[in-house]
Amino acid sequence: TMLSIFLLTMLSIFLLTMLSIFLLTMLSIFLLTMLSIFLLTMLSIFLLIMLSVFLLIMLSIFLLIMLSVFLLTMLSVFLLIMLSIFLLIMLSVFLLTMLSVFLL
Repeated sequence: TMLSIFLLTMLSIFLLTMLSIFLLTMLSIFLLTMLSIFLLTMLSIFLLIMLSVFLLIMLSIFLLIMLSVFLLTMLSVFLLIMLSIFLLIMLSVFLLTMLSVFLL
């Protein structure tokens, strides 16, 4: 009877240790998978945010360049028109003075 009690306790201790080792490994595998899934989702969200910020910055730079080019062309056209009007007025004044001198 003592031998059977001893063997039963040994068997129960062995089974309990096996069960605890199995449950610990299962728990660690589960926690590792959860952690990896969480880190992957965080990384993907972070990369998406970075990509959107980068694209927004590129778009704003492109729009600023286009706006500056447009404003420069408008300014140059305006200055050319002003210069041509000024030259026309000068030419007409010169021709009028020449005509008056000639008629006098």
